[in-house]
Amino acid sequence: MATLDVFYRDDTVLYGDLQGIWLMFLFGPPDAPRMKRAGPTLTEMSKRYPDGFANITLVTQEAGLTMDAASRQAAADLTAQFAQQMKSDCTVVDGDGFWPATVRAIIGAVQILSRVRHPRASFRTLPEAIDWSLQYMPSATRQGYDKRAALAAAEAALASVRAG
Repeated sequence: MATLDVFYRDDTVLYGDLQGIWLMFLFGPPDAPRMKRAGPTLTEMSKRYPDGFANITLVTQEAGLTMDAASRQAAADLTAQFAQQMKSDCTVVDGDGFWPATVRAIIGAVQILSRVRHPRASFRTLPEAIDWSLQYMPSATRQGYDKRAALAAAEAALASVRAG
């Protein structure tokens, strides 16, 4: 299996399979159609990993601070639809400084108040998120996980997103 299988990419999002982690890069302002576009990719993850998968969402500074109500609802609907398959869910807010730290704090507060039953967290870096996610993945997926290759593939995809 490829280290990162990109399901969908446009000028705002990338959705892919990172060896059993559903990866979403958000590098432009989100909108409801793009959030809904995640549905088929999550369906594919459910087929590939019937025992479940982890979720990492990476938000770049270019994505902005806000998500409109329709986008939030689309994302919430998908989370509810795939709640049984998602073993964990975390968000990486890319970057250092005041803005990313503030966003991580807000995300952490929202996650604490959410009704989602699987573990949720927010992180500063992708390696931290992968390490955390691995502990919640089904053992069969975790045993074959090549963390070094996965991180290299994810960082290469992120570099390509930044390059445009």
